[in-house]
Amino acid sequence: CQNNRVQLFQSEESNGITVAGSKSLNPTIKLDCPSGIILDAEKYLFIVEQNNHRIVGSGLNGFRCLVGCYGEDSQSNQLYDPFSFSFDRSGNIFVTDQQNHRIQKFQYLEELCENKKQKTIIEDENQAPDEFRTELLNS
Repeated sequence: CQNNRVQLFQSEESNGITVAGSKSLNPTIKLDCPSGIILDAEKYLFIVEQNNHRIVGSGLNGFRCLVGCYGEDSQSNQLYDPFSFSFDRSGNIFVTDQQNHRIQKFQYLEELCENKKQKTIIEDENQAPDEFRTELLNS
């Protein structure tokens, strides 16, 4: 948790390029202890930040907060020390939420995405749903 950045290392290269966080070529987000990253098939970068208690994703205009955008706590729209995450084949996101002792699922709702160019995640299933809905899997 010292460098607060994500670096890309090309095959057979010993020097990396900072693509997110401090000292990146296009600094659009400040990271605090990034602990997991995923690059999807469309080349969008997703980062889980342990100390900012959130997941951010890249888009056409830089990074934006997707999950945990309202500080740490135990509500369905909040995380507390998230450590890792993954996508399943359907596009759902599973997050290990360490201090809340749970795994949280953010469900992808495909039928609501068909006319949109960029995917988003909503914070709470009581909000107007876009593409994702929160589910508590384990408490």
